[in-house]
Order: sequence, then structure tokens, then C-alpha cells
Amino acid sequence: MKQNKLKTIQLLLAHLSLFLVVLQTSTFLPTFVDEIVAIGSTVNFLTSFDFQAEPLLSGSYSTSLTTGPLSSIGGSLGWVLSQDLQVSRVLNFYYVVLISFFIFKSIISDKDISLFTLLSISLLLIPWWFGVLYSIGEIVSMFVFISGILYLNKNEKIAYFMLSSSIIFFKFSTILPMGIFLFFYILMKIIKREFRILNFLFFLTPMFIWGLMSSIKLGFSDGFKNIFDMFFYHLFHEGSGLNNFNLASVVELVKSSEVANWSNASLVRILLVPILFNFFLLKNRKLLNEKYIYLIYPLIYSNLFTYAWFWLSSPKKYIRYSQHFIVLVVFFSIYFLLSRLKISKFDKVILVLIISTFFSSEILILLFFITSLLFIFKNIKISSSLLIWFLILNNFNILFENNTKDIQELKFNECNKEILDSDCVLKYLGIEY
Repeated sequence: MKQNKLKTIQLLLAHLSLFLVVLQTSTFLPTFVDEIVAIGSTVNFLTSFDFQAEPLLSGSYSTSLTTGPLSSIGGSLGWVLSQDLQVSRVLNFYYVVLISFFIFKSIISDKDISLFTLLSISLLLIPWWFGVLYSIGEIVSMFVFISGILYLNKNEKIAYFMLSSSIIFFKFSTILPMGIFLFFYILMKIIKREFRILNFLFFLTPMFIWGLMSSIKLGFSDGFKNIFDMFFYHLFHEGSGLNNFNLASVVELVKSSEVANWSNASLVRILLVPILFNFFLLKNRKLLNEKYIYLIYPLIYSNLFTYAWFWLSSPKKYIRYSQHFIVLVVFFSIYFLLSRLKISKFDKVILVLIISTFFSSEILILLFFITSLLFIFKNIKISSSLLIWFLILNNFNILFENNTKDIQELKFNECNKEILDSDCVLKYLGIEY
């Protein structure tokens, strides 16, 4: 009885603190052009199958539209209902949480894990998590990608469909981590003579659907050509850095990028923690391969290649670009720690250390790390309940730290007609188009 009451209190505190953080953050986030591009293009897509964001980006199904329409349905719905970006931001957060919960529910069936609560509240550990509030698709596309990975040993057809959907419908730039993972996965299956072409056709299905939808506006040949244009654009456009890669200029590239303004905590999370995570994967590859057949090596290659691209090639190094490998690190560190894998105490310490670094204060980092160490060396299983209690404390710390930030005006009379109306764009961005 006492346990049930304590669990109820925990769930209430978790969701209350989460809602307050999301609500608070949605009020002080400044305007961001990608936000109205994502919402405006998705509203146009849902109402007329015309995926466009004019006057900000010209043309239907432009390759410059990097966020797929399914990433921002919550934000678009919030906008249509209220013409208020705060409402839009909050609704998109919970839309992402719900869609992530439903795709993971059939994969993670451990009754000891409060999946919905843990998934929603741990999302705030991810650096630049509030990209979800802006309705841009890095995090949700990575969740779809991860679910596709975990489905591969369960239902390969569904897995292929989800892997493809992560780029086509959610975030086109996810092609890098997804493409590398899929290349090595298929290579291993071919070597073992277990590759099934009929199953792989499900990977092509989202592309075929996208080609048909874009054909409505572009015509049949240009509609399907648009898919190839998107792939080449996201692999070789200026922001990828692959066209003019020069190893000798890497240090200067880092110094001139956003990294120069990062905190020490962000530098540790983005530079050092992924190395530690991949060390864990390599150290435990045999054990992990027994349960996740053909998945671990492709996961390592995908994570390391994307990490290397970010640090060696990406010219701007926006912290949100790091989500293409950091989301994997955060998710799988929690997933492996709470699973029934028979890993050593040292390996558990590694996972705890990784998770600790993403908390919002030094005190919480130390408290979680020390508490978890006590559990590990006393042979007590670290439960999702323990992690949720610390995530609740993390939420309240975020609320405290952000309490003095200025509230932004997010409801404009100029936007009552359309979010991409020229008057609305001028009011929102202060730039005339």
C-alpha cells in the first residue's frame, strides 16, 4: 500500500515538474526561423499536400526543408487551434513524447520500468532538448531510428519501414547515422547469407509514398527525383562540410564554430561522453551481440562515424547537430543500465557516469553518481524509480535556474491569418521577406 502511494506521488511530481519546465521554457525561448518554417510547411502539407514554406523558402518540397512533416504535427495543431506559439511549443513536446511512447511500447515490455514517465522526463537530459518545442525533428527522428534498430531482431519489415521513415517523414539529415548503420547491418546480413530483399522493400515504401505525394505538386518524374535531390543535398550541401573537408583545418574549424561558446559541461557531454559510450559497447560487444544480433557493430560504426563527422567536418557544429549521436548515447545508456543484462560492476559504473554527466547541476551529478555507486557495490539493482527521482530533482533545478529569464511575446495579431504570411514573418523575425 505504501509502495503504491509512493509511486503515485512520484508520478505526480514527475509529470508536474516536467509540465512546469516545458511551460516555462516555452515562454522564454527566442524566435527562431526554423520554428515557423517547420510549422508553416507542415500546416501546408496537412491542408493541401503542398510541403512548402514560402516566402522563407521557395518552391514546393524544397530540399532546404530539413524537418519532415511528421516531426511537427503537434506544433502545427497547436498553432491552428490557438495562433499562439507557446501553445504550439507545449503541444509539440507532448506529441513527441506520445509518438515515442507508442513506438517503444511494444519493444520495451519490462513491467518494472515506468516507460511513459521515464521516456518523457529523461528527454530533458538531451542537450538542446528544447528543439522539440521549436517543432524541429532531430530528437523525434532519432527516437524513430532507435526503435527501428530495436525492431530489427523482432520484425525486420517493420524495422526497415521505421528506419526509412526516420529520414523521410521526420528529419532528412538523419540519413547520416541511419545510412551508416543500415550499410553495415546489410553488409553483415549479406556475409551471413541472411539478407532478404523482400524485407528490404519495406525500406523503400516511405520513399515511394513521399514520391507519390510530391508528384501531386511537382509532377511524376520531378516528384520521385525529389527523393534523390534530398539525399544528395543533405549529404553534400555546404553545412555537411564533406565538399571541402580538410584535416589540417580541423582545429581552426572548431575555434571558429559555436563550440567556442559552449560551457565545460557541454564540451564534456558532446566530446568525451560518446567515446566512453562506444568503449562500453566495444568492451561488451560479445555479450550484447548475443541479445542484439547484428546490431551492435553497426551501432558502433554509426555512432563513431557521426561523431567524427560532427567534430572533423561539420563547419558550424551547432549543438543540435550533435543529437544525431547524443540521443543514441543517452537512450542506450539508460536502456542498458535498467535492462537485465549481466554486465560487470565496472560496466554499470561506466553507464552511471555517462548518465550523470547530463544532469543540470554539479550537485545532482555527484549525488546520482555516488548513490548509484552504493547501489552497485551493495548488489542492489538500479531501478527506473531511482532514476526518476533524480530526474524530478533535475527538473526542479532547471526551473530554479531559468526562473529569471525574460518572457517572450509569442502571440501576434499579424499572425491571425497564416504563420507564413509576410506580416507575421516580419513581426516574428523582424526581417521583411
